[in-house]
Amino acid sequence: MNIAKSSADTVRMGILVDVPNFGSSLEGVILPTFELAIDEYRAAGIIDRPIEIVVRVVHGLSNGSFRNVRDAFHELVEEGCLIIYGPMITENGTPLAPYVEKLAEVPIVSMAGTERMLGDWVFQLNNGSMADESQIIASVMAMDGHRRIALSMDATRSSGGVTNMRNMLGQEYLQYARLAAQDVGLEIIAEVPIPIDEEKRVETLRDLASRKPDAIYHLGLGQGMLNMKPALEQVGWMPPRYTQTSFMATASPEVRQKLAGW
Repeated sequence: MNIAKSSADTVRMGILVDVPNFGSSLEGVILPTFELAIDEYRAAGIIDRPIEIVVRVVHGLSNGSFRNVRDAFHELVEEGCLIIYGPMITENGTPLAPYVEKLAEVPIVSMAGTERMLGDWVFQLNNGSMADESQIIASVMAMDGHRRIALSMDATRSSGGVTNMRNMLGQEYLQYARLAAQDVGLEIIAEVPIPIDEEKRVETLRDLASRKPDAIYHLGLGQGMLNMKPALEQVGWMPPRYTQTSFMATASPEVRQKLAGW
């Protein structure tokens, strides 16, 4: 996929998409964004050579293979890319980082939330890291007057992959959320996995309501919380609800409706 015709003077950059459902964002968001930036820098005289974008879309973790991501990285290096945007998620960026650092030749820039992957050749450009988000949300909850809170997260992985209590993303989110809560004086009275099954979800939230937390803080990408609102309505309990990365999904009108009240 080329922005400009290849020549001896062409600068190549790579895009490594490691999650299949990001493919739709590639054509609609990612590539147009880079094209816009390239055009602006060229107009400003900052870029004086053609730019070629080389794309690899692979099925990495959480439901694919890390090997696909590693191989795609090395392919982009062999293609002559000077920098690579991606992989996109923590579960692939973290194990790839040692390969990038060992090669010490081509830097990568990721939108992943983890800070564990960062190094001399691994950079991060995201909407907020797990550490940042947890500290900000915990501070907001404390300023809103809450003291006893519950943490919620997806219980199991769906076919698309979700952040849950046991995977790499979930454990890092929990770590930072616990630290942030302690820093601002919040007491975590429950850490609750939210089931995908509707009946179990209602039962879980009914039990949580009996513990009477002041508010709920949902960690992760939002899949588990999308159907929490109707379940809470069945329980007859609507506590203050906070989240962070989950709102990245609100581009969809349907999802915006489901996240109303958060």
